[in-house]
Amino acid sequence: LLLGQPLPQVPFLERVTRRLRLVCTTYDPRQNRYRFDYSIFIETFIGASILIGGGLFLIRGRRRQP
Repeated sequence: LLLGQPLPQVPFLERVTRRLRLVCTTYDPRQNRYRFDYSIFIETFIGASILIGGGLFLIRGRRRQP
């Protein structure tokens, strides 16, 4: 897009992988380079688990009320 050229056709899985790498890359000033940050996956998993667990708790509570 920067050069005004069309994007190359890339398979779907590779395209998703590239986007994940871009989002999950952080800059490490001590090493003066970018690195892949796995903690983003852990934070996302914990957050989703809490939301799903809370939603299930609320749904079950609603069903038990007369």
